[in-house]
Amino acid sequence: MPRLDPKPRSLDPNVTMFALDPESLDSTRHYVLVSKADERHGIEWYEYVGYEVETYRDGGPRFLLQKKGDKQRAGVTMERGGHVLMSVEGERFQEILQHGALGAGGLESTNVKMRRILGKDGRGNPDGESFPGSDEFVRGGRRTGEFATLNEMTLE
Repeated sequence: MPRLDPKPRSLDPNVTMFALDPESLDSTRHYVLVSKADERHGIEWYEYVGYEVETYRDGGPRFLLQKKGDKQRAGVTMERGGHVLMSVEGERFQEILQHGALGAGGLESTNVKMRRILGKDGRGNPDGESFPGSDEFVRGGRRTGEFATLNEMTLE
């Protein structure tokens, strides 16, 4: 008797138990999975900076590996593998990204610090003069490592 194996199907390596269905997401919000075990930057910290815990609901976000129309879980917190799904308005997320969650840090602060570290010339020399032999560190038309300029590091 011949075997009746199912037809092989391709598997997407990006589909994990944590993957969210892109069609179910609100494009005006930023989503993050937060560890329930993290005491320093866990659920309470994310709630403090403006994130909200997501619950199962009709028309709300859902995991890819979840049945559509699963009404039995309506109102239950969305959890997977010890993580809770949380979201924040897109404008607040951009504010956190640029200025930090508590108003200190973020990309703006990082750029200021990098300019101080790299100096006027972008090579780590506060006087703006070239280092002797610094051109030896150019590979393929781009400086590498500590000799890269701000533009070459694409900080902005």
